[in-house]
Amino acid sequence: MAVRTGGGTVLFTWRAVGFAAAVAVLFALSGLSQSLFWLAVEDDIALLLMLLVDYRLAGGPSGLAVARHVPASLSLGEDNVVRLTVRDLSGLPQTVAVKDDPPPDVPASRRELQFRLEPHQEAADTYVLHPLSRGEYRFGDLHVRRTGPLGLVARQWRVPAAERVKVLPNVAQAQRCQTLVMTGRLREAGVRISRQPGAGREFSSLREYLPDDEFRAIDWNATARRAKLISRQYEMERSREVVVALDAGRLMAGYVGELTKLDHAINAALVLAYVSQAVGDRAGMMVFAENVKTYVPPGKGSAHIHALLDAMYAVQPAPVDPSFLDAHLHLNARLRKRSLIVFFTDMDDPESARSAVSHISMLARKHLCICVAVGDPQVVQAAEVVPATAEEAFRQSVAAIVLRDRELALLQLRRAGVLVVDALPGAAAMEMVARYLELKQSGAF
Repeated sequence: MAVRTGGGTVLFTWRAVGFAAAVAVLFALSGLSQSLFWLAVEDDIALLLMLLVDYRLAGGPSGLAVARHVPASLSLGEDNVVRLTVRDLSGLPQTVAVKDDPPPDVPASRRELQFRLEPHQEAADTYVLHPLSRGEYRFGDLHVRRTGPLGLVARQWRVPAAERVKVLPNVAQAQRCQTLVMTGRLREAGVRISRQPGAGREFSSLREYLPDDEFRAIDWNATARRAKLISRQYEMERSREVVVALDAGRLMAGYVGELTKLDHAINAALVLAYVSQAVGDRAGMMVFAENVKTYVPPGKGSAHIHALLDAMYAVQPAPVDPSFLDAHLHLNARLRKRSLIVFFTDMDDPESARSAVSHISMLARKHLCICVAVGDPQVVQAAEVVPATAEEAFRQSVAAIVLRDRELALLQLRRAGVLVVDALPGAAAMEMVARYLELKQSGAF
């Protein structure tokens, strides 16, 4: 049962309902005995007094401070922690339930959190949001229910807390990878870099040996003086321009796991942008479908990273074939110096793949080009299955043809001097980082 008042809604608990039912039974039996009647009256008065006392002790909005703490932005495909805090202002013990209203399209681990507060105590608890699509989302208000110490009455009210939050590409993953690069711990993320002669590298400084350092980089004289392994640190090639070209056509709309291929590509592109900043390069981005949708020139700094995020977070795949001609002409007109251009695309469609091979190969005459072919594990599985029915045999045959045509297109790119990263979406980011750092260390870029 609920009663609305100026301070919110008053709820009677099942315990109160049970006591009221017992009193009602006594009144029903009072015709049998006058003593039962007076007992029912006494119990009724006692129940009313207890309800009044519990109502007063349950307090209201003025006796409790409630707040939600959300990250400035949420990362796509990651567990993002939302924290709720409550603080007693009444000086009385409290049992409090807080129900949050997160964006309805974002999966949440739970929505209602329970707190037991001592006088003037503050408590906090968390739940997790796992967004599966980029864009802007809205939190609603907080709904608070405070139960009196007798457990008979609860008061419920709403705390205005509406706010908007952006779901961005996986910033958390990009920041982790950037930190690993800067601290020489890439092996922790499973990245293996083929060591190549460091053409164009110059000695920079000495520092303590890190797991990713080459053995030959150890400075044995400094090691002997300091009684611990010391490495020589080298500067890589001077700052270069890195431009990520994202195919936002129809083939990138397919899901791999819980994210689209475009989502995986954007996450990998963001990782590359963060890593390139860490080693001193300038990162830019282009998104294209039937024409060029967005272009952010190469740049540096945190403000530039935010510009890349703003350009990427709302990008969605379009139901059209991508125009590699437009992408080619756009990049050719804007990149005057030799740059690294990284295409993220799907090579499973023969017609689209032919266009990609033609125009990326032409760009490779002036620039260093990498094509990250975002694979589909379902196609690979279908090609490897041993068919037991005619339908399975047909699917296996089609999948084998798709993979054959795809491999032919990638071979043509390699022959044109384009570096190819053929990886499943979940591994594309780390594969790309490994190839990029190999190029930097070898002096090829």
